Amino acid sequence: MFLLYIVAVCVVALAAWPFFAFALYWIDALVFWIQSIFIVCPHCHKTLKELYFKCPGCHRVYMELRPNLLHVFHLSCPCGEKLATTRIFGRSDYVAYCPHCRQAIGKHGGESQIVAFPIVGGPSSGKTAFLMSTIRILTTTIADAKRWTPSFPYQKDALYADKLRRLFNAGIRPDKTNDRVPTAFCVDYAGRGLGESKRLCLYDPSGETFAQDWEQLQKQKYYNFMAGAIIVVDPFALPILKEQIGEKIAALGDDLNVCPVDQDLCAERFFARIASDSAQKAEDGEETFALYSKKELPCAVVVTKADALGLDNLIGEEGVRRFREKYPYYNYEDALDQVCRYWLQRWGGANILNRLDHEFGKCRCFSVSAFGARTADDVGAFRPERIDLPMKWLLKEAGVEGRMSRQGILVFLALAVVAPLSTLAVWVATLVF
Repeated sequence: MFLLYIVAVCVVALAAWPFFAFALYWIDALVFWIQSIFIVCPHCHKTLKELYFKCPGCHRVYMELRPNLLHVFHLSCPCGEKLATTRIFGRSDYVAYCPHCRQAIGKHGGESQIVAFPIVGGPSSGKTAFLMSTIRILTTTIADAKRWTPSFPYQKDALYADKLRRLFNAGIRPDKTNDRVPTAFCVDYAGRGLGESKRLCLYDPSGETFAQDWEQLQKQKYYNFMAGAIIVVDPFALPILKEQIGEKIAALGDDLNVCPVDQDLCAERFFARIASDSAQKAEDGEETFALYSKKELPCAVVVTKADALGLDNLIGEEGVRRFREKYPYYNYEDALDQVCRYWLQRWGGANILNRLDHEFGKCRCFSVSAFGARTADDVGAFRPERIDLPMKWLLKEAGVEGRMSRQGILVFLALAVVAPLSTLAVWVATLVF
């Protein structure tokens, strides 16, 4: 009789084995779907359905690492390493590779929520300076506030961030960006649960791309999966302000480094790029997709160099203070948005604002100073002003924290896994006893 029980258990186990493989495969896919996770290569910008994974023991690359009848929970590598077949059991700890360009996507690259923000602006508009100051707060202020653990998935990004940090602390301005089709600057944020892994990607193409190089602009495929946009506007390049204080601008020369291109032209090229039919095709002719509609996306208008030539009295702290004295029911960020909008329209930026309000779901203006008010005798670290506000707003409006939480993942797994297995166990117990 006891032997019969053993045979019954073995038969049930063999019958349940395909169920385990099937269930784990689809549970893994369902978690991705519920969390709106998609995979994109930061190098070739292709959206990916599959990834290659590298064994941490012998560096053997596996083209598919998913549950199947032979490898339900893990796959045994010839080197002796046991590789998890699902994210639940640790697959995200392995270095992933893009099957198209064969470049490393890094750890967690195929398991994270991709949050991509392109930085748009003409040459010398202040894009790289804004990025320089933003990188600093992405790994400190924002990460601490959201209780995320930041890390750099690529060594080049870690080295670049360290270089910018040293320049920032020494009060040295960064060199201009020369990449016409940039790779992403990535920061990984790991939380304490399955639902809290995120990869923030910032793209900083050369300003000449928006000014004159339409061919290179078309090659920038990341607009198809952007979660929002950052439009950098140099106020001193706006026509009316340039006409009003042209002599003061000329007197500062390279210290102010005004964008030489019409800001309307840069914005129009950006609009043309995201509206172009050719933007929906990859270089090999395959159709790509736009992950979001523009009407769903937030757009931050960043007015740079707000500390120069007294602009702070208009669009900075002093301007906001005077506005709130007159309209006390406005909070700080709303007042900053209204002040910036008013003066941008007065200086000749009305067309840009009207088009952005029409194209995007939400548009908010910020005035920033990446370096802070400094004199020629100032030494030491820069003192940026309001540099954290655009990124905090974008992350909030992009719904980065609106995905399934750690508790939601556990409830989902309990319903999808524990409940069926408990039912199966009860059935086996009834059959045997």
